[in-house]
Amino acid sequence: MEYFAIIQMNSTGKHEEYFLRLEAYFPKDLKNYWSILLERFKELSEHVSKNFKTEVYKDFNMVLFHEEELENFLHASVHFSKIRELSLVDSIVDKVLEISEFIEVYLSVKDNAVLKNTGENIYLNGINVRILRYGDKGFYTISYRLFKQNKGVRLIQRLFSKLSKRSMSEGFRCLFRLRKT
Repeated sequence: MEYFAIIQMNSTGKHEEYFLRLEAYFPKDLKNYWSILLERFKELSEHVSKNFKTEVYKDFNMVLFHEEELENFLHASVHFSKIRELSLVDSIVDKVLEISEFIEVYLSVKDNAVLKNTGENIYLNGINVRILRYGDKGFYTISYRLFKQNKGVRLIQRLFSKLSKRSMSEGFRCLFRLRKT
């Protein structure tokens, strides 16, 4: 499963790596979508090398996991690993949305305090965001679907901003309740 690709490193600081799976649906006549994506991602990060089926960039790795031709679209499952900054997730999503019709986004996160107290569904900017927890392992998958007109919404940044404000607010409420008693 995708959440095993997440690594949490503990050194002097806490650094998380995120695993992103995009199910992208391109126009059927866009046969060269892969080469277009490779060029677009060079705007986000320096291309370092190609290793087996993996494109290695300075800030992430990318693999074309699966592709198939559907009745109306070309479907591609593209996996990204070694992403260390959440803001990069939104940038990757926007680059893919530029040339696709719609995408399904699956972001896996490990041991994130902000996600611990959330429900399973959140509506943000009219988009249904599902947050699933995988048992006792502390892995969460955030999933949602975006269409071309959603480009630039930067949903992950908005989601984490909203959830952090909510958890801070709940923390203050709890603190004030303790002080009153």
